[in-house]
Amino acid sequence: MTDSPDPKDAPSQKNPRRSKVAPHDAPYAAPFSPQNKPVPSPGYGPQEPDEPLDEDLGEPLVEAPGEALSEALVEPLVEAPGEAPGEPLSEAPGEAPGEAPAKSPNKARAKAPAKARAKSPNKARAKAPAKSPAKAPAKAPYGAPHEATDGDPNVSLDEAFDEAFDDGPVTLGRGKSRTRANKTFFGTDGIRGVVNREPVTAKMAMNLGQAVIHLLVRKNRQAGNKTFPRPRVVIGQDTRFSSDMLSSALAAGVMSQGGDVYMAGVLPTPGLAHLTSSLRANVGVVISASHNPFEDNGIKVFDERGYKISDEVERNLEKLINYSQNLTRCLALPADVGRLFRVEDAVSRYVFYLKSVLPQKLNLRGLKIVLDCANGAAFRVAPAVFRELGAEVYPIADNPDGYNINLNCGSLHPEFCAQKVSQLNADLGVALDGDADRVIFIDGLGQVVNGDQILYLLADHLKNKKALAKNTMVSTVMSNLGLDLALKKAGIELKRTAVGDRYVSECLRQEGLNFGGEQSGHVIFLDHSTTGDGTLAALKTVEAMLETKRSFATLGSLIGVHHQAQKNVEVANPALVMASPKIEQLRIFVNSKLQDNGRVLIRASGTEPYVRVLIEGTNADLVDKLAKFCSDEVAKIQPQA
Repeated sequence: MTDSPDPKDAPSQKNPRRSKVAPHDAPYAAPFSPQNKPVPSPGYGPQEPDEPLDEDLGEPLVEAPGEALSEALVEPLVEAPGEAPGEPLSEAPGEAPGEAPAKSPNKARAKAPAKARAKSPNKARAKAPAKSPAKAPAKAPYGAPHEATDGDPNVSLDEAFDEAFDDGPVTLGRGKSRTRANKTFFGTDGIRGVVNREPVTAKMAMNLGQAVIHLLVRKNRQAGNKTFPRPRVVIGQDTRFSSDMLSSALAAGVMSQGGDVYMAGVLPTPGLAHLTSSLRANVGVVISASHNPFEDNGIKVFDERGYKISDEVERNLEKLINYSQNLTRCLALPADVGRLFRVEDAVSRYVFYLKSVLPQKLNLRGLKIVLDCANGAAFRVAPAVFRELGAEVYPIADNPDGYNINLNCGSLHPEFCAQKVSQLNADLGVALDGDADRVIFIDGLGQVVNGDQILYLLADHLKNKKALAKNTMVSTVMSNLGLDLALKKAGIELKRTAVGDRYVSECLRQEGLNFGGEQSGHVIFLDHSTTGDGTLAALKTVEAMLETKRSFATLGSLIGVHHQAQKNVEVANPALVMASPKIEQLRIFVNSKLQDNGRVLIRASGTEPYVRVLIEGTNADLVDKLAKFCSDEVAKIQPQA
């Protein structure tokens, strides 16, 4: 039998947000041209300014008679005669102090007397007599103190950042996670948003790269290390076109501060986490917006062991970004600028690692598996792993073009995979998301199996093998009450955390546990991986089914689940809405209706402008009505700024 289905059977993947896109052989690296440019949807693409451009930015710079515009731009702002350095420009003659100038400030500067320009410090330096060439300075070890390259030459690296860190020392690595308070850019899972809109811009990525290196420098100096090896940063990305822009900007920021960059190319998020540890790098960074549409993108940061950084580290990075003028004051010396290397075998390294997780005695021969790659980062990795282990693989959504990531496919749209499982009479369907850190399954009957059912199967299997640490697993507040009841019956304790697989990972480490995950499909085997890994979870699920000799057609009936109704309410500021006293009133009201047969969860999204409402209970009609009532009431809240 062939390894792939008939192309005519594949559902259309037409993107409603773009016009005709010409097919090409190198989808994630295809040139951007008018022929394949997407049609911007409302809210995306170049925006018309709210006011005329000249009112926003002032009048254009006017050339002085006989002077080229380029010369006017090169010269610094010159104080008028009699003005102390650093003071604002003097008022034009005839203007009262404090009144607005009658003419554009730019014009006033452009028409400044020629004599004043002649006194420009830069011109004075330019006209200095030429000196004999000096010998190139000897290259100092990386991390040795050196003078700032701009501003006050006496300001050292540490002093330049004192104002940003006047509240305590800097850390990078494992830190105690706190609430998301006082964080501007980072959400539940890194930085995420619409591309070329704050905070997901090339400038932000470059500043973040600079900030990461400076945290490493400060950490070493605080430890008393005056010199230390050049920092290494590994960068991976998903298949969105914008990932190239952000990864390049991030790399430029790292190298400008003296760090070396190792570009891994398109690689799943858990693969990048593994590669960071494998290469003994200091930091790993993934450019991806996970399950979001192609218009969005994001940045996730990992420490040297492949764990997602804590809230404390994220706040430290934000401090540096907010003081980005200090980042530019301490650029690396020319001899210390970082270099860029490409990790050519990143995919094969990760494939080899994943195969090693499955016991040598097991193989997947005879299994027919439909693999939905979500047109994302695992489009090469996942099919290779399952094929090399002997499975008959039918990949779908494995042809990314830069725009179709997560489009009507993947873990958010498992119905696409379910349809193919039924058509091909396959044993199992595996639906990954855009960066392959989560997975949803389809059993042999074509039924979708949610994350809670898989968590129960895997926890029970580990316990029976005496491999579940402390007979305890970890999940989030989103997990179904049915999971609690099934685990309790199996003699397994459940601990809950805030939403986000990094909080599950932190709880596992703090409590000395080794297994947990989320209902959404993040599954963490801490003995094998530091973060959620969809492909690894699929392998371990197949292992559990083969070793217990269970049928793949019975996956969906492992536990009884309570009915859940979820609503996403779009709001301008989720944090302010959640601060309203009406939220607590809604919780009290819903709990009074559900009594002991359900629960309510209202929370702000950490990645999107939504307040999420979850109602769960045994009475489906009541749950649906309460969910609609709550979401309508949340939408009416007018928060006080």
